[in-house]
Order: sequence, then C-alpha cells, then structure tokens
Amino acid sequence: MPCNPKIDWSKHTTDELCELIMDGIMLTQIARQWGVSKYALLKWIAADEDRAAKSREARSISGHSWDEMAVKAISDLPKDATPAEITKARELASHYRWRASKISPPYADKSHSIVEATIKQAKPLSDLEALAEIAELSQQLGGKYQLVEVVDEEEDQ
Repeated sequence: MPCNPKIDWSKHTTDELCELIMDGIMLTQIARQWGVSKYALLKWIAADEDRAAKSREARSISGHSWDEMAVKAISDLPKDATPAEITKARELASHYRWRASKISPPYADKSHSIVEATIKQAKPLSDLEALAEIAELSQQLGGKYQLVEVVDEEEDQ
C-alpha cells in the first residue's frame, strides 16, 4: 500500500528509480524531479521489501558513476585552468571518490586489514626464530619488516 495516498506512485517504477540511482542521481534530486518530498520517496522505497533491496543494490552499483564523475572533474579542466579551478576540481574529484567508497564495496577504503592466523607450531621458539617468522609473515602480508641482525646479549657476556 502506498505510503501517501495523495501521491500517484503508479507513474514511477522501481526500475526507473534504480536506473536514476545507478546514474549517480541523489535521492533528493529524484524526489524533486518526481515532485515529491525526499521523506515521501524514502517511505515509498521502504514500503516494499523488493523495491528496498533493488534500490540498495543500485546504490552499491552507483559507485562506478561517482568514480567516473571524479575522473570527469579533473579531465574536463581547460588547459589554461587557474589554480582556483584546479583546486576546485581536485576537491570535487576527492569528494566523488570518497562518496563512491562509502556506498560501493569495490571502492571502499582498504587501508585496514583483518588478519586471522592459526598457529601450527606449538613448540617454543627462540627469539631469532620468532623474529624470522614475524618477518616472513610480514612479507606475505605486504609489510616492510625485514629481519636484521639479532644480537643475543647473554651470549656476548
């Protein structure tokens, strides 16, 4: 059942909504274009589980559009662009990429990693063996740690 009986929702389809979302059109703009409030549009989306799921999927896909807008913001600069125009284009591109990262998993920030490890070896390790294993694991994870010379102070005395 439509959330607002005064609005003729029959002239709008879920496919139309999803196409606009995938094109990177914001819900506020869609609501304005359809002549409804953003709140009414959100209620209409939420009123149907299938429509809500499809719009979430469309939003995730829209990351590609936001990424393209970031590229366009930079590539459309004239060759004789002023420093102010260049700064504005960079800021827009940065914002568009940020938006893509928040709504679309392929564009998400990958600076944090979760590492799960299983210890296969239950025997005690010497400090040198432990450091060697840490260095090897770090290399496998793309880290920059390397094993350098280890001096055992007890043996030196």
